[in-house]
Amino acid sequence: VVTTNVPIAEIMEKEFGIQTRVDNDVRCAALGELNFGAGIGCENLIVPWCDWSDAPAAIAALNEAQKKLAEHGIRLGYHNHSREFVPNLDGQIAEEEIAKRTNVNLEIDTFWVYNAFLDPIEILEKYKDRITHIHLKDGVRKPTPESSDREAEGRSTGMGDAPVLAVRKKAIE
Repeated sequence: VVTTNVPIAEIMEKEFGIQTRVDNDVRCAALGELNFGAGIGCENLIVPWCDWSDAPAAIAALNEAQKKLAEHGIRLGYHNHSREFVPNLDGQIAEEEIAKRTNVNLEIDTFWVYNAFLDPIEILEKYKDRITHIHLKDGVRKPTPESSDREAEGRSTGMGDAPVLAVRKKAIE
């Protein structure tokens, strides 16, 4: 079912008391799932991204949303991209802050970990007690750690240079 013109931001603020800004289709879909998902058996909501320019505010928002969702039987998770593993202007690494300062689950996107020039297997091990979902995908990472993530290229499984088979083996453990 595709729904358009649903005032998601207003519903979120009225029903859950969560200030909401909808600025792209991915967030709109996630917010719609939050608002209507529990009624159709949704047990997990994965946040596709946050604005980490103000890390304390992002952490506070995740904690507040997690508590409100738990009241409705929904577990909150966070989906990483490369930027969650790169220090912000204050030197904080978002993924570490999420793990230290929230109770949200983690959905590890193994390609974006690899694109941040980290070992996805080490990250899976490090956060194994928090991971509820793994996004296994392949691609060709950006040329240098300083390059834009836009220089990375997603590929069909087996057509990139990410360690997909090793990650799959670790995930099965």
